Amino acid sequence: MRRLHRGLAGLAVLYFGLVAPKSGQALAAGDEAAPVDLPALTIAIVKDGPSEYFDTITTRTKEELATLAEGEFALLYKEGPDYDAQWDLGRVETILRDALDDPEVDMVLAMGVLASEVAAKGDFDLTKPVLSGFVQDPDAMGMPYDQGGKSTRENFNFVVVPLRSTRDVRVFRDMVGFDELAIVCDSKLLEGVEDLEDQVVAFADAMGLRIRCVPVGESADEVLERLDDSVEAVYLTPALRLSAEEWQKLITGINEKKIPSFSLLGHEDVRNGVLGGLSPDINDRLARRLALNVQQILLGAAPEELSVLMNVDEQLMLNARTAARIGFSPRFDVMATAEVLHHEEMHLGDKLTLAEAIRLAAANNLQLAVKREEVEAAREDRNKALTGLFPQLEANARYYQVDRDRAEASAGFQPEDATTAGISVTQLIFSDPTMAAYRSLSRAYRGKGFEREATRLDVAEDAAQRFLDVLSAQSLYRIELLNLQLIQENLDLARVRFNAGVSGPEEIYRWETEIANSRGSVATMEATLRQALVALNQAMNVDLATLWNPRDIDMNDGSSYYLSSEFTDMISNNTKYEILQRHVLGQALENAPELKALDSLIEAQEIALAQLKRRFVLPDVGVSFTYDHKFDENFAGPALEEQLAGAGIPVPDGPEADEDEWMVALQASWPLFSGGGKAVDVAKARAELQRLQELRRQAVQLIEQRAYTAMFGTWGSYPNIGLSRKASEMARKNLRVVREKYAQGEVSIVDLLDAQNQAFVQEQAAALAVYQYVSDVISAERAMSWFEALASDPERALRREELRRILK
Repeated sequence: MRRLHRGLAGLAVLYFGLVAPKSGQALAAGDEAAPVDLPALTIAIVKDGPSEYFDTITTRTKEELATLAEGEFALLYKEGPDYDAQWDLGRVETILRDALDDPEVDMVLAMGVLASEVAAKGDFDLTKPVLSGFVQDPDAMGMPYDQGGKSTRENFNFVVVPLRSTRDVRVFRDMVGFDELAIVCDSKLLEGVEDLEDQVVAFADAMGLRIRCVPVGESADEVLERLDDSVEAVYLTPALRLSAEEWQKLITGINEKKIPSFSLLGHEDVRNGVLGGLSPDINDRLARRLALNVQQILLGAAPEELSVLMNVDEQLMLNARTAARIGFSPRFDVMATAEVLHHEEMHLGDKLTLAEAIRLAAANNLQLAVKREEVEAAREDRNKALTGLFPQLEANARYYQVDRDRAEASAGFQPEDATTAGISVTQLIFSDPTMAAYRSLSRAYRGKGFEREATRLDVAEDAAQRFLDVLSAQSLYRIELLNLQLIQENLDLARVRFNAGVSGPEEIYRWETEIANSRGSVATMEATLRQALVALNQAMNVDLATLWNPRDIDMNDGSSYYLSSEFTDMISNNTKYEILQRHVLGQALENAPELKALDSLIEAQEIALAQLKRRFVLPDVGVSFTYDHKFDENFAGPALEEQLAGAGIPVPDGPEADEDEWMVALQASWPLFSGGGKAVDVAKARAELQRLQELRRQAVQLIEQRAYTAMFGTWGSYPNIGLSRKASEMARKNLRVVREKYAQGEVSIVDLLDAQNQAFVQEQAAALAVYQYVSDVISAERAMSWFEALASDPERALRREELRRILK
């Protein structure tokens, strides 16, 4: 196992050195003469060779040392060609020995992998304190340390991050998925580090990977030429002899070849175009740590008594611009836990804010479409009732034929067949039921409009709550992923402890169990997040499979919740809160569309009841006109006149009826008695009116309850934001301390599990606290029947001014 970790991590080294002046003379810190009243101490800086990478760290370290030594020591440096091996592997041991033998030198800084490897050898006598300032896997170079994280070499101290490269490759492989990995490594390290390539082969076998080392010197082109089409992924370790321009050229060339890349240096290289990296910018922390160690040694501490381990809070960073350029699409879980640069250049879902979600739902929700049609149907019912007050015109045409015997027997009164046509017009002069129905249906139509407004507000609240559900699920999912990552790091620590002999394999098994459980939790939270997205899409009536990039809630963003600072200012003060509570309650009762809808229904029922009472005395009055024209008729047998003449009966003279007939009628009718039905109708209408009035009283109570519940919710959830964040911060600090102690063998795995679980729970609580507060504010907005997201700028200004006014 020890050899396995040495394999890849041997390539993953961060050097930590100081800039050497052009000459080899000793200089005081700050290039000024040392004060005569301070003890002068000389530090020799031994380097593998010149490198631009060292320059920045050199400046930072000298600044830190100058600050720490001020008033205590006058620091002098011996550096230059005499202590620079110029990447000559044969000179490294010689110049380190010369520095130790120099009587003017009090301490040696071994600034490089090769110099540090020489100092770590058990057969190399260290007569003076030697510090190695590079960060690496302690097993990679066989660095001597014990279970407490202390150096086992007298007069030797170094700074390392355990299993750093191992985590890099594991995360990189999980993110991209590859079977062959090219590792770019300085050729001098491949030459100078004993058995390094053999260790890489052993690591590759254990990981189930094909790994090949690509040496780099002072030119990016020589590396790019070796990266052919068979390369699936590239892991970049520091190319110590490349200039900044050549390093950028290498990164650009890898991207042009569309090869995914990952950097040991981490975020610094990701900003320059590498696809991904875990390590934050730790140069300042490294400089401070080395300066503190130097100070402690100068004050009398033994180098081997200082801790050598340094834990780093890693965070995956991705460059979305690079991902888009090489055609790489990260998985959903990767994007959820990573910090993404240039997010806008990778289409992973359109941006969506809380206000936009509310507006989309209020415009598109299918429930609103149903309500809209209900309102239209009510409008047409009202219009239909109105048609009874207008003239009614009918046209008719008729042809009839009877049997001949019947026609003959009628003596000419009944034609055998006839064809007629006509029209009729009726006009209602007065009808109390018709006019009352129109008035009642008009109120019902208005009530439907208020019901639709209530539904619109419900839909807006539902969309807002679903948006918050997405944010909550996304935050919990991200926390689960980070917790999984932390468990994996703890597993790495357990392996370090096992390799150091401080613990048994049971700790490794325990962390592996935790990883399995955590992966199950991650899968569950991913499903919850996707379900929340589907629910949000349904509320907004968009394609249910649509992915969004929801904008998180910013407590300083006035568009995220009700009138921002004015509202939070009032709920943070007892007196103002009581005023605000009364204001919210008043607004809730004044604006509630539910009450307005019930008021409309009550008015409609009152009209219907009054009409039923009037029905006992008021008639329906109408006028009608009919006109018919006889086009043709045929008789069977002789007409009546002929029959009378044949019988010798004289036929009297008189006017003959023509083919046109018309009639005008004026009619008034009273329903005098219908078996008691009218009295029953009145009683039923009165009961229905009473029911509606009771419903209104109940609605008032529920609206008041909703307002009080929302306001009491904000009263508790707003201060909980700060308290939860404080608790989370303390839990993280506690976890950091316990992890340091666990790495040094001072606490058990149970202590670390407890600390991690506490930090995990508090992180969840802190994330959810903001969303709970905003949820309560959304509920308060719904209680007032007014959403800031749906209001215009003038309306928001008026509402803000109203809040200021009520405070006065």
